[in-house]
Amino acid sequence: MHPRRRMDYNAAIRVEGKNMTILFYYKAGVLRSGTGTLELSKQNKLGLEHFCRKAGMLVTKDEFVQICWGNKGVIVSDNTVRQSLFRLRSSLSEVGAPDDTLITQGRNGYILKPGIIQLIESDNVYEELIAPAISNDDTADDTVPGTEDTAQPAGEIQSLDKHQGKKRNVMLYSLSGAAFALLFVTGLYFRFLFFTHDITFIHYKDDAGRSFFFSDTIDEAKNKENAIKRISYWLDRNNLAASDRPLIYISADWRDTLSFFSCKNDIAQRASDCLSINVIGDNKK
Repeated sequence: MHPRRRMDYNAAIRVEGKNMTILFYYKAGVLRSGTGTLELSKQNKLGLEHFCRKAGMLVTKDEFVQICWGNKGVIVSDNTVRQSLFRLRSSLSEVGAPDDTLITQGRNGYILKPGIIQLIESDNVYEELIAPAISNDDTADDTVPGTEDTAQPAGEIQSLDKHQGKKRNVMLYSLSGAAFALLFVTGLYFRFLFFTHDITFIHYKDDAGRSFFFSDTIDEAKNKENAIKRISYWLDRNNLAASDRPLIYISADWRDTLSFFSCKNDIAQRASDCLSINVIGDNKK
């Protein structure tokens, strides 16, 4: 059996003779280094944050799946996990990380080398990217010119401009949606006020065992006697006896339509039992 080689995870990572530290703004899901800036997908953002917090320690496949998809209630295939890890490694490679930054330990899981990726609490990537470096030397000039280490590529700033633009668009859509919802609710409220109002019924007369009440919204010029005649004809024709529902409340009389309630008790009482009826057209013998 060959002896196992112990990997020195604390060794300095050097690229082209320079120490490299990749900054990971995990709240925004953005990787940044001297070679570029990259925004990760949601799954890769969650996975890389967990790897960073357990740098140098083994992260099992089940643990990785739980972190990235556990709260979604879906079944994740092995192929999906492999593709997600492939995209994560490709993203790390794009910002200059060594190929062996994220190591697969067979079926046991994965290990992220410590000292390569630094977690950053702030999510304001753009502000930190363009902030000028200020010298601590009291004799130094107020403005420090950009050097090879501090100057940022134009493509990097454009990438962050797009990231900030996406945030502004999301906020704009959210505000527009909230304004639309407010207008919709306000419209419903005023529509409710328009169609909902108190009605007062005034007793007009008793006829053939029934008491007839007319709404105060009905035009005084309406022929109430004709309305009573039509309603009585319709009730008698449909065998609705006056003794069953003796109280008739006429709520509307327009054109050739009569709307009324046929009630057993006073319509204002909670226990009142009423039928809502519309009579359309004149009586036909």
